[in-house]
Amino acid sequence: MLKFKKTISVLLATFILLGVLIASPISAGARVTFDPPSSEDIEAAVKERNIPTPKNLRCVATSEDSITVSWKYENWGYTLAYTTDSDEEPKWEASYNTRTNDSKEDWKVTIDKLTPGKTYYIYVRHATIDVVQMYLTYLSGDYSMIKIKLKNNNTVSVKSVAKSLSVKSMKTAKKTVKPIKIKKAKGKIKVVKVKSGTSNSIFKKITVNKKNGAITFKKGNYKKGTYKVKLSITASGNKDYNEKTVTKVVKIKVK
Repeated sequence: MLKFKKTISVLLATFILLGVLIASPISAGARVTFDPPSSEDIEAAVKERNIPTPKNLRCVATSEDSITVSWKYENWGYTLAYTTDSDEEPKWEASYNTRTNDSKEDWKVTIDKLTPGKTYYIYVRHATIDVVQMYLTYLSGDYSMIKIKLKNNNTVSVKSVAKSLSVKSMKTAKKTVKPIKIKKAKGKIKVVKVKSGTSNSIFKKITVNKKNGAITFKKGNYKKGTYKVKLSITASGNKDYNEKTVTKVVKIKVK
């Protein structure tokens, strides 16, 4: 059963109320009141409208501080809640969300500003607004829930170390310097040179050790000066820690 739009619901409630007032004889000075729907009325309305439980709720992406969930599209609005304690009562959104186009792709929602390392319980239920006992009433079905643990931030740190070489020694043999120190990395390390930010005259003359960032200069003639090399250092992370990439521009002085 398709959900009513809010404007239609308002008009419908008005017409029903007018119909009751016109059809019912009311004595002069009498007050007409309608009791709001009881929990039993609301439960019956949800059952009558057959509001479905969201299907195939799943996690499709995470970052350091966000979770993206998806579930099968059905032509209902939805509300969402999340907690960090399975015993805590979920705090549902005050309003429900609908789609403004005719796309039938699965629903997809990102929850951000979360805390790395915590476990989250995410709840989703379908919802609508309809007329029950002359009142516009918020109706929602049963929820689906998924448990997701965010990884911690990677603790990798990279420090630059000043290094220098002599023009004379570079003429006769290749030279290697290690201009960075990598600490507290979680997961495997991969270091690569980045062309943008590296001195053009040496980019093709150097190689970078992928595991520790050591830079090797090929044997040859080099001018005196300070050469810049931009390095991208990635710690791959593991089951408990996210991947993290740090960039450093190191300087090697050639005397």
